[in-house]
Amino acid sequence: MLDSVGNPVDMAACSCANIVFPAVCPYSFELQFCEYWGCDPIKTVPATINPATGVISANIPQALTNTAGMYWAEVVMYQVIGNAPRVAVFTNQFYMVINRDLLQNGDITLSGPPSIAEIRLYMRDSGKAESYLLDSFRFDPSEIALAIALPVQIWNELPPIGVAYFTTATFPFRYNWLQAITGHLMLMVAEQQRANHLPYTSAGVNVDDNAKSPEYTAESRYRIEGYKKWVQQMKVSMNMRQCYGSHASPYAGGRY
Repeated sequence: MLDSVGNPVDMAACSCANIVFPAVCPYSFELQFCEYWGCDPIKTVPATINPATGVISANIPQALTNTAGMYWAEVVMYQVIGNAPRVAVFTNQFYMVINRDLLQNGDITLSGPPSIAEIRLYMRDSGKAESYLLDSFRFDPSEIALAIALPVQIWNELPPIGVAYFTTATFPFRYNWLQAITGHLMLMVAEQQRANHLPYTSAGVNVDDNAKSPEYTAESRYRIEGYKKWVQQMKVSMNMRQCYGSHASPYAGGRY
């Protein structure tokens, strides 16, 4: 559990480790999650707290991970006082990505977004050796998770509205999705470079290691704008196809 600025919260008093029967622990924990854009149904899993570390844990049944996608998740601490209904007194919200794999059931095996590993590979961010200037990954998993959701939001919000609504679990156009995901990641880098751009000189050496915002901005716009243009073309085409059909005639089997 983290507070609003990301610091760990001391949950030791909520562990109920010293509760002795017949006393009842007033606190309980649950993990709740749902697909980011559909969010129906909300899946609920019991969670527990480790008294020594304060870490909240939950075991997610395999049946709840059969649909790949980007999910909105929340750990909730409930409190019950007397006979009153339980009340949520503390929550932690986060992204949860379920990658597609061959262990998932039925047609959904090939559904869902590109995996985090695929996205990192495409961005040359699979290991420290590929980002030798940083000696670390360039992109945090939460940044990748948000970048997965944004292209689907663009699809659903660009006109014509209401044509082929998708979620991160059902969006089928994976190549164009990957282009838009990487475009949004580059846009995040551009924002970071702008915020941290501070060229300086030390011992006669000029340092300007956050000067690539224009390059990242240009490439991100190229990919995102290209994706938006493709989305509009696809949705217009789908919308036009929905305008045509046929109706059987009772005369001589003809059609009109």
